[in-house]
Amino acid sequence: MTRSLSRRELLKLLALSPFCGLAACAPRGPEAIRYSEDSCEYCQMMTSDPRYGAEIISKTGKVHKFDSVECMIGYGLRFLDEAKIQSRWVTDFHMPENFIAAQDAFYLQSTVLRSPMIVGLTAFASETALDAAETEYSGQKLSYADLARVVKEAKFA
Repeated sequence: MTRSLSRRELLKLLALSPFCGLAACAPRGPEAIRYSEDSCEYCQMMTSDPRYGAEIISKTGKVHKFDSVECMIGYGLRFLDEAKIQSRWVTDFHMPENFIAAQDAFYLQSTVLRSPMIVGLTAFASETALDAAETEYSGQKLSYADLARVVKEAKFA
């Protein structure tokens, strides 16, 4: 036998319901990428190298996983309205288990550091790490703002 809610209990539930909705919409962070299991949402290849993983989280909370920075940028340019994106994340080349907000990362485009795709974009957590990588591997330093142009020029978007 089920019991009906009292008027008081019903009013409490109604008063709390907007807060439950807000909790469901709370900003999320990145999810772990399951390398050799998850496929890249842009190129459909299996994610394979943790040093190059990336994600886009939409405002609805959907997590889009990618095997490279260039796939993340290309997917965003082709398929997502910027207004629908909550955040973008990239893995740190030196500590791949750490995600960095894409706009806060430092980037190197190098033919020596071979990302899973042809554009050769690598993300670093600090400017010091970027400078060391440029010295060791050569290449061009890029800002987050440069990425869309580079991906378009490579005809990857």
